[in-house]
Amino acid sequence: MICSFTGAQSTGKTTLLKKLHAENGDYPFTFVPEVTRLVAREYNMPINEGGGDLTQLLIMTEHVRNIYRNRADHLIRGVHQIFDRCALDGIV
Repeated sequence: MICSFTGAQSTGKTTLLKKLHAENGDYPFTFVPEVTRLVAREYNMPINEGGGDLTQLLIMTEHVRNIYRNRADHLIRGVHQIFDRCALDGIV
């Protein structure tokens, strides 16, 4: 199972993910935080209103990488993934 939150910036998606992680750390979940901020740090790209098509492409690439990176855990051990933002945000 893959779960993610969607919404505008600064609406509490990452905060909610961190709260879930703190309360459910022993359950078979992989928590994947802050894809957008990772792109800002790793690629030195502007995000939110300052970002453009390249920023969105990099964010979408990170979403795909996360899904495949954790796929073995999901298939073999039944580990579920929870993301603080979903690919739908990049499309919209």
